[in-house]
Amino acid sequence: MLDQLINLFLENPLAQFIWILALIINIYVTIYLKNNKFIYWIIITSIAWGIHFLLMSLFSWALINFIDIIKNYASIRFKNNKNMMYFFIFIYFIVWIFFYKDIYSLLPVLASFIWIYSFFLLEWIKLKIWYFFVVVCWFLYWYIWKSIGWATADWFLMISSIIWIVKDLKIRK
Repeated sequence: MLDQLINLFLENPLAQFIWILALIINIYVTIYLKNNKFIYWIIITSIAWGIHFLLMSLFSWALINFIDIIKNYASIRFKNNKNMMYFFIFIYFIVWIFFYKDIYSLLPVLASFIWIYSFFLLEWIKLKIWYFFVVVCWFLYWYIWKSIGWATADWFLMISSIIWIVKDLKIRK
């Protein structure tokens, strides 16, 4: 098993390094940052995930992450703007139609819709709770497709989002 992981890493070391870097940043951001700082750093992780997917020739996922960069920035610039939120929901719906494979391809779109809603309309604890459900959708998607690496990454993100929520609930009291 370890030999397989090493071989996968050696096939495309730059892409795998970027994946690891994005995951580490994502975990840090999830545990320690709030609201706009969180979203700005999520923009950076979207850039890293997008580059990773591009280097892996996973163009649909790269496209989604590059759209995420614009959506995440727009959610800060146009906070509480439902028209902008609906615009991005429409964009992700079109992306889903274009890349539709099966019913399971709805999970990333559902995750994107939750992201859009939470980034545009929610803050602090509510944003973090909805983020957890975003990660759950992705975890289920990767689990269904038997992607151990991505399922493991999302497992770490689910744990870190729970830590994030509990930590902020304690601060709030």
